[in-house]
Amino acid sequence: MVKTKTTYEGGLHCSMVHEPSGATLSTDAPVDNNGKGESFSPTDLVGAALAGCMSTIMGIVAERKGIHLEGMTADVAKHMNADPRRIGKLEVVNDQCGNPTNAVDLAHEILQLCVTHEYGLYHCTGEGICSWYDFASEIIRLSGVDATVAPCTSEEYKAKHPESADRPKWSALDNRMLRCTVGNDVRDWKDALACFFAHWDGENGMKG
Repeated sequence: MVKTKTTYEGGLHCSMVHEPSGATLSTDAPVDNNGKGESFSPTDLVGAALAGCMSTIMGIVAERKGIHLEGMTADVAKHMNADPRRIGKLEVVNDQCGNPTNAVDLAHEILQLCVTHEYGLYHCTGEGICSWYDFASEIIRLSGVDATVAPCTSEEYKAKHPESADRPKWSALDNRMLRCTVGNDVRDWKDALACFFAHWDGENGMKG
């Protein structure tokens, strides 16, 4: 159990304290609901939490294997329905495609190569190709979170979030060199993700 404390400061501002660490954050009502939008709205935190959860899940495994993910970013847009006012959807780009890669699979292939003389340039990515939208949708499905993930184009997202980073629309790679040398044992990204959730304790680590 983790306890937080929320204090209403007036003027539609709230302050929140994470009791175990003492970390704080503040919220403000959004401009479309009587506020000034001077900070996260309470529901903005849901979209931020989705991206944070995705990144943390990847980071947990990556740190165990000595793989650095610093600088990785994930963009999520949240939409509100008016009547009743509630989160309608989380918007994730659907035209940027690549190969989600499990850090355990990557470490396995690196170790396989380390004991050979098969030097060269290798690609090592998860099998199967998907968009950020596909990836986010599968995470939501496997986690059991009650949320709607909606697709959007890179242009639509950029128009709403001009500060977001530009990314290539196609970054999928092929593991041909692995197949020609030590063998390609990298799993399909969906199988690897399902395996992660099967062993995830639901909070901060892995079972067992």
